[in-house]
Amino acid sequence: MMSQDTQHAVAAARRLIADSDRGALATALRGQAGWPYASFVLLAWDDGLAPLMFVSGLAEHTRNFLADPRASLMIQAKDADARPDGPLSAERLTLVGRMAAADDPSLRERFFTRHPSARRLGALADFALYRLVAERAHLIAGFGRARWLDGAILLGDGSAAPQ
Repeated sequence: MMSQDTQHAVAAARRLIADSDRGALATALRGQAGWPYASFVLLAWDDGLAPLMFVSGLAEHTRNFLADPRASLMIQAKDADARPDGPLSAERLTLVGRMAAADDPSLRERFFTRHPSARRLGALADFALYRLVAERAHLIAGFGRARWLDGAILLGDGSAAPQ
């Protein structure tokens, strides 16, 4: 059974996930001895709240994670820039895991529902849907309130999946 603190952290992280539609994806830069490479991505979420990304095979981040599937994704509260204490006072979450193909037409449609402007890219042969299978997550829920969460606990039951 989870402690009350863990339950609160999981709930806060799941709310943050459900509200997020973009993030920074970090992959290992090919041919550069594992140097990190970060890029901006649009997000939707599967039923278990695993992040979905519709990306081009020509993109640097895609070529990176096809060579080494390890990746991390950072999301932050949508209102971060409006916080009186500045954006660093906003909640943020970094998911750490491995990228995997997500060849499910219903997930692809979910992505396009969240990002209608991306639908036109669906006709291009080099675009595909991927998901980050998170192993761990690092939640920063405010000053002095940072903690690691197990990916299976955070993304387990699908009860808060946004459309």
